[in-house]
Amino acid sequence: MLGRYTTGPESRADDSSEGRHGCPAPSCALCSPTMTRIDLRSDTVTHPSPEMRRAMAEAELGDDVFGDDPTVNRLDERAAELTGKEAACFVASGTMGNLTSLMAQVPRGGEIIAGEGAHSFAHEAANFAVVVGASMRLLPWDENGRMDLDRIRRAFRDPNDLHEPPTSLVMLENTHADSMAQPLPVGYMDAVAAVAHDGGVPLHVDGARIFNASLALSTPVSQLLAGADSASFCLMAPNSAIGRPNALRSLA
Repeated sequence: MLGRYTTGPESRADDSSEGRHGCPAPSCALCSPTMTRIDLRSDTVTHPSPEMRRAMAEAELGDDVFGDDPTVNRLDERAAELTGKEAACFVASGTMGNLTSLMAQVPRGGEIIAGEGAHSFAHEAANFAVVVGASMRLLPWDENGRMDLDRIRRAFRDPNDLHEPPTSLVMLENTHADSMAQPLPVGYMDAVAAVAHDGGVPLHVDGARIFNASLALSTPVSQLLAGADSASFCLMAPNSAIGRPNALRSLA
C-alpha cells in the first residue's frame, strides 16, 4: 500500500512552512492531507465507480439457472469470444474458476503438474485436494516464470505403474505471479500445451492476469490461450471460467 506515513507524531501544517516530507512547497501533492492513497494489496480491494454501480442497478436480470439472465449470457458470450473458446461460464471468484476447471478435467486420485507456488496450490485452501481429490507435482521455474519443458515431460507418471497417481493435467499461470508477474509468451504457452497433449492430458491456464499478459506482449488473449483446454480470468469485480462446453455442462 502506498501512502503517507511518519515515524513519530505528525506535525501540524502550521508548525513549519515546509512540506511534511521536508520539501519547501506547502502545496506539494505528497504533503496534502487530501492525498489519494493507492492500495496495491490486491485487485479485490478496488471499488466500483459510480458508472459501474449504475450499470449494475440498471442491468437486465433473469434466472441464470434457466439461462434467462441476458446480462450473464452476454458476459459469457463475450468471454468466449475474447478467449477463442467455445463457451464460458460466469462464476463468483477466480478460485472458483480454477476449481471448476480442475473438477471438469481431473479424476479423483489424479495428479496435476504445476509450478512451485502455483496459486491453486498455495492460495486456494488446498481445494485441489479437498474438493477435487487430486495431488500436485510441483516443478521449479526460472526468472521468467517458466518451467523447463523437459522437466514437465519427465514429471509425467508411468501409466503402467499402479502405485503412481495418473498424470491428469498440466497447469500454467499467466502472468506468473511469483516471478513478479512475468508474462508467458505464446511460443512458450503453445510448447507447454504440446507437451501436455503429447502426454494425453489437458492444459489449464490460471489467467487471473491474462489481459495484463496480453497487453505486455501485444498478443491477443485468444492466441495466448489457443493451446489451452480451459482457462480462468479475473475482471475487476466478477470472474469467469472458460472451457470446453461439454466439460462445463457436466457441472451445470
